[in-house]
Amino acid sequence: MQIFIEAIDLNIWDSIENGPFIPTIVVGHEIKDLPKDQWSNDDRRKVQYNLKAKNIITSALGIDEYFRISNCKSAKEMWDTLEVTHEGTNDVKRSRINTLTHEYELFRMNQNESIQDMQKRFTHIINHLASLGKVFPNEDLINKVLRCLSREWQPKVTAIAESKDLTTMSLASLFGKLQEHEMELMRLSQNENRNRRKFNFNIKKKGEESSSTPRCYECNRPGHLRLECPILKRKMEKSNKKSFKEMKGKKAYITWEENDMDSTSDSENEVVNLGLMAKDYESGEEVTSSNTDISISFDELQDAFNDLHKESFKLAKLVSTYKKTISNMEKEITKLNEELDGLKSEVKLLNSKNGNHSSTSNLEITNITHPCTSCHEFKEEVNNLRSTLSKFTIGRNNLDILLGK
Repeated sequence: MQIFIEAIDLNIWDSIENGPFIPTIVVGHEIKDLPKDQWSNDDRRKVQYNLKAKNIITSALGIDEYFRISNCKSAKEMWDTLEVTHEGTNDVKRSRINTLTHEYELFRMNQNESIQDMQKRFTHIINHLASLGKVFPNEDLINKVLRCLSREWQPKVTAIAESKDLTTMSLASLFGKLQEHEMELMRLSQNENRNRRKFNFNIKKKGEESSSTPRCYECNRPGHLRLECPILKRKMEKSNKKSFKEMKGKKAYITWEENDMDSTSDSENEVVNLGLMAKDYESGEEVTSSNTDISISFDELQDAFNDLHKESFKLAKLVSTYKKTISNMEKEITKLNEELDGLKSEVKLLNSKNGNHSSTSNLEITNITHPCTSCHEFKEEVNNLRSTLSKFTIGRNNLDILLGK
C-alpha cells in the first residue's frame, strides 16, 4: 500500500505519516484556523493531499474494514487504526519480534529440502522482522544462510567463503549460486540412478535367464528337464525291450515245455498259454508307455488340483442343498403320516357307525317297505374317505421312492 501511494504522489504519503495540512493564521498571540474562503491555491492543494489519501485508503478496503475507519477524520487516523488492528500494539509487536527472532536463530535447512523452498522460508522470516522494525545487516544474513546448510553443502560453502567477499555479496546472488550447485548435484544423482538401474536390470536379466532355462541332469544340456530328456527315454525303451524279450523267452519256453510234457492235454490249455503271453506283452507295452509318458509339470498338477478343488466345493454346496430338501421332505412325510393316522381313526369310527346303522336299517327294512336315504349318504362319505386315503398312500409311496427308502 505504501509503495502504491508513493508512486501516485509523495506528498500524499507525507500527509498520511505526518497528518493533514490545516491552514492557520496568527491573531495576536493565538493561532487560529484560517477560514475556507480565505484559503490560497497553495493551501487548497496541500489540504487536498489528505482527501486523496482518504479516498485511496477507503477504495482499497472491504466493507468490514471500512466500518472500522468510517468515523476517522484524517488519513493518518485511518492508517493508525488499521496498523493497530492488523499489527497490534507495541507489546504485540514486541512479542512477534521475539518469536520471529527465535525462528531466525534456530533456522536450519530441512532434510531433502530444495534451495528454493529454503529461500522462501528465510525471506518470509526476515521480511516480517523488517516490517516490524528489526533489520539485520546483509553480512549477518549471508553468514546465517551458509551456517544453516546441511553437511553435503559444506564443500560449496567453503568454496564461496574463500572465493567471494561476503560483505559485498547480496542475498539473491548467494541463493543463485546455491541453486546452480543444486542443479549440478541433481544432474549427477540422475546419472547415478540411471547407471544403477541399468546395472540392476542386467543382473536381473541374467538371473531370469539362468532361472528360466532349466538344465537336464542326465545329459547336462539346458532347455529341458531330466524326465523330458530324449537320451533317458531311449535308455528306458532299450531296458524295457530287453526285459520284455527275456520274459517272453522264459514264458514261451515254459509253455512249450509244458506242452511237450502234457501232450495228451486239450487244445484249450494251449489257447490259455498263448492268451497269457499276449496279456504279458500288452502289460509290458503299458509299462514302457507309462515310463516314457511321465512328463507332467508342477504347474499342470497345480491347475488340475485347483479345478478339482472348485468342483468339490460346488458338489459340497449341492450336497448341502440336497440335505436341506431331504430334511424338508422328511418333515412333510411325518405330517402326512399323522394326517393318515387321523384319517384311519376317522374311517374306523365311520365304519363302526355304519355297522350299527346297517343293523338298525335291516330291522327297519323288515318292518318298512320303502328304502333308507341316510344309508346311501354314509356310503358315499365312506367311498370319498377311501379315495382320499388311497391318494395319501400313493403320495407317501412316491415320496419314499424319491428319498430312496
